[in-house]
Order: sequence, then structure tokens, then C-alpha cells
Amino acid sequence: MLGVYVVWGSTYLAIRFAVQTMPPFLMAATRFLVAGVALFVFRRARRDAAPSDREWRSAAIIGLLLLLGGNGGVVWAEQRVSSGHAALMVGAAPLWMVLIDSLWPGSRRLGWLAIAGVLVGFVGVVVLIGPGQAVQTELIPSAPEC
Repeated sequence: MLGVYVVWGSTYLAIRFAVQTMPPFLMAATRFLVAGVALFVFRRARRDAAPSDREWRSAAIIGLLLLLGGNGGVVWAEQRVSSGHAALMVGAAPLWMVLIDSLWPGSRRLGWLAIAGVLVGFVGVVVLIGPGQAVQTELIPSAPEC
């Protein structure tokens, strides 16, 4: 479990440093490409069959959506918000999924414990981020005036 927290949490800090030196979508594309090649080589070395044309097409569509949507939005936003705030907002995604699912036609209604849990989760995110602290105006602090 500790590994998940360290690796997942450090991702946002690494993104923060990376977007200071290169365009965010190029950084994300490079990251996905390196990870994809590493996984492909690893699986082929373990004698797995090569992906079919349909699997390549599906992977390309999903990769494009992840690059432009999910992770792409995070790397673009980290030009303006801190890595901690980005991690907290992404961590709140399950709360949004519970709310969106409850609004879907034919879905189960939320019980009072689920509603309380979602409210506590959102209050926790607000407390951790704090009002008025979510956006940074400068990436690098200015030198003090003499």
C-alpha cells in the first residue's frame, strides 16, 4: 500500500517539475510512450501474443483520450496549480462518480450513509485546499525588491 501512495503521490510532483521545462502535452505523450514501450517489451519477453489490429486501434483511442482528457487536463492544469492541489482534485474523482452515478436514470438512490460520506469527502478536499489557495499566479517566486 505504501508503494501505491508514494508512486501515485509523487506522480503529481514529477508532473509539476516537468511542465516547468517542457510543454505539458509533449511531456505527457513522452511519459505514455515510454511506459507503453516498456510494457510492450516486457509482455513480449514473457511470450505474450502481439496485439491484433483491433487491439492496437482500441489502445490508440484510449491513449488519445487519456492524453487529451484525463491526464492531459491534469498536466495542463499543473502549470497553474500546485501538485498537491492537483492530486487532491484527482483524488476527489470517486466522489464525483458517486454523484454522477446517482443521477443516472435507473440507478440506485444513495442512502444517507453514502450521502454523508460524499459530503465529508468534499468538505475534506475544501479544508485541505483552503479557499483562495487553489491557483498560483507565478511558477517561480519573484526576487525580493531592494
